[in-house]
Amino acid sequence: MEQRQIAWEVITFHKKCLDNNLRTFTLLQERMEGMLDLLLEQTTWLPQEGRKVIASWIATCRKAREEYIRSVMESYERVEEFFNIL
Repeated sequence: MEQRQIAWEVITFHKKCLDNNLRTFTLLQERMEGMLDLLLEQTTWLPQEGRKVIASWIATCRKAREEYIRSVMESYERVEEFFNIL
């Protein structure tokens, strides 16, 4: 097997593993958001400012996750373009 083919298979395998990990992480984060939403609905002692902070934190985490996934996928697209050029 030539080196280019071996490198491509390693990168493809790595991308599949990363995709699985990102899907799992996304699922866990969405479940946690649901649990926090339920907690906020049922908690009467938490002030409105605290609820806003938690909601803002959830939105920030979601946005960061989406940006990270987008960045990683763009990087893989660049690698694929590189291998297509060779």
